[in-house]
Amino acid sequence: GFDYAQVQMNKNYPCPKHTDRNKGESVCVAFGDYDGGLLCIQKENGVEKYDPREKPVQFDGYKYEHWVEPFEGDRWSLVFFTHHSKEQLAALKEKKNNQ
Repeated sequence: GFDYAQVQMNKNYPCPKHTDRNKGESVCVAFGDYDGGLLCIQKENGVEKYDPREKPVQFDGYKYEHWVEPFEGDRWSLVFFTHHSKEQLAALKEKKNNQ
């Protein structure tokens, strides 16, 4: 039930604290032979930490600052997102289907 239009692949990227430009939810998964590298998300009540190797992490990267803790080894991640609102994405899909 998660709609996305883009996928970003990262290899050994020490992702610094930031917010995303895309509005809406993103999903992050990670894999590889590494130690550390937890996904940290700054929420209202403090920092929440997740291991996206264990299960995909869905969050609003536009609303919440997030980053990756330091890691050692080879860490790959995939981030699924869309730069468009659901309405814009539906309109783009309809336009494509009508061509």
